[in-house]
Amino acid sequence: MIRTFIFALTMFVVCAQASATESLPVIKNAYAYETAASQKTGAVFLEIRNTGAEPLWLEGVTAEIAETTQLHTNDMTDGIMKMREVDAYEIPAGGRLTLAPTGHHIMLMNLKATLMRNTLFPLILHFKDRAPIPVEVTVRALSTSTGKTP
Repeated sequence: MIRTFIFALTMFVVCAQASATESLPVIKNAYAYETAASQKTGAVFLEIRNTGAEPLWLEGVTAEIAETTQLHTNDMTDGIMKMREVDAYEIPAGGRLTLAPTGHHIMLMNLKATLMRNTLFPLILHFKDRAPIPVEVTVRALSTSTGKTP
């Protein structure tokens, strides 16, 4: 209850800070997969739609559930898929950025708690020259046979 109130209050402050000419990015489908109790890393996936006339730059993320968060991407190098940290993601004017398994994603490192199926946790997106945007992340089940949600 208190978490919901704090989230709603934060959203109100963020919206109040946005000027009339500044459009807020639209954040959709934020999710992470459940983790095992011994697992110390997780990943967040979501979609960001830029409704504005200028590019947006996602420069960082904070999450209370992890000691460290990083923006990552996967690249194919010499036939081997490699994950690497990136400084920022660009979302073009009128465009979208999809963070998804095997592509761009947000790494949660040194998890402070297990990501439990059907729970939520807060995440804050930090954009260049914008107020931070809070997001609620849903934790989904991970199928053991296919790696996909049921």
